[in-house]
Amino acid sequence: MEQKIKKVMTAKLWILLILLAGGSLRARAWELVPEYVFLSEVEQVDLDDPSLTDSEYSSDILAFSRNSLQDYYFFLDPHQVLIGMGSIGSKNFMISDHIKLYQMLTDQLQFRLHYFKEKDFDQEFQAQVVELDYWLDESWALGVYGEGTYRKSEIDFGVTALFRLRESHEVRLWWTAPDMVRNERNKNTDSFSSPPGVQGLKGTWVSPNDKEFLNYSLRVEKPTHWDFPDQGYRYKYKRQSAHLYLRKKWGEDFLTFRWQGDIKWEEKQWIKASSSLLAPVSMKRSRNLGLIEWERPDIFEVLNHSLRLGVFLTHRDYKSNSGEVIQTTVLPHFWYQIPAGNSGGVRDYWTFGGDTSIFREAGDESLIKRSAGERAVTEFRWTTSYDFYFKNQASLRLIFTFDLDEFGSGETWEGGAGIFQTSF
Repeated sequence: MEQKIKKVMTAKLWILLILLAGGSLRARAWELVPEYVFLSEVEQVDLDDPSLTDSEYSSDILAFSRNSLQDYYFFLDPHQVLIGMGSIGSKNFMISDHIKLYQMLTDQLQFRLHYFKEKDFDQEFQAQVVELDYWLDESWALGVYGEGTYRKSEIDFGVTALFRLRESHEVRLWWTAPDMVRNERNKNTDSFSSPPGVQGLKGTWVSPNDKEFLNYSLRVEKPTHWDFPDQGYRYKYKRQSAHLYLRKKWGEDFLTFRWQGDIKWEEKQWIKASSSLLAPVSMKRSRNLGLIEWERPDIFEVLNHSLRLGVFLTHRDYKSNSGEVIQTTVLPHFWYQIPAGNSGGVRDYWTFGGDTSIFREAGDESLIKRSAGERAVTEFRWTTSYDFYFKNQASLRLIFTFDLDEFGSGETWEGGAGIFQTSF
């Protein structure tokens, strides 16, 4: 029996390594740590492209995102590792990787580390932030944080004030100066004529016993002008974003409400004499994501059988200097989980899910780059996952999606994902 368990565990680890092998590509729409997100070099390379966010994209986000219980443990535990990756097409993966470490060094000095990589067709960001907070008393602290990089032009610095309204509710005010010495410490010719800056507020309340939480934020990124003389353009950028995320117990059930919205404006203005006849290229993107779910942990009073029902809503509005595209998706869905086994400290579960994607798109054809038949569609998807829980300290989900509209053909298989989470 022991030899059999070892073989099973080895197979599971190989599956995880295969899933993570492509982790340097693209990924996730929901922000988990908005306090550390700001303008980066990757952001200015390409403007947002509405042709990427097609009828299947929101279904991918839904299938490959963590559920609210997984996020509850991320907010609750001071030491967390989270690795997530899912296919969003033949050329791209979704990525959501996080390492979180909070540690009191003395009675008053706290160390915080966040490493994360969040990438998808909406955003692409990676950072490794180190923070020191000094608690003047039990209710409030002042801190500094930053990211040291190989290239000094990419060094970031910030200051924060933390307030504990009560033991389980922390509010954070912050200000960040991204690439704070770019103009003085840059080996390239690009520079800020109007430097970036970010300020915001974030609050987190976590119930240590009832598996409830409230997480919310507001972030404002000031207008930035970034000159690239060798490439002959000036990049202009500004963004505002907010989110609200609530998991609440209601009798024996749980309700989840999640909303995230942002407005981002960016423009490339040509500054070379040889390009003076070219018009500026601009894009304003408004994005709203909403999720409502009901969950019963023991459906039909059957031990460890759980059911989630919900609807996922998305709205994206792309306005460029050449036209406008509006996309909306309504995604009713369900998830049903049943036990699959329990041996050697590992509890296994099957999870079965399905969703109906009602996708509508209208606007400038040159921006959409899709046929008329792909702009107003209703699609059906089936999702299956096999979930492992290791001695209540780690979990691994292997997710597989199937296109029911193409059932029986070579297009039935849609894609897969892996989500690994552990506390330490």
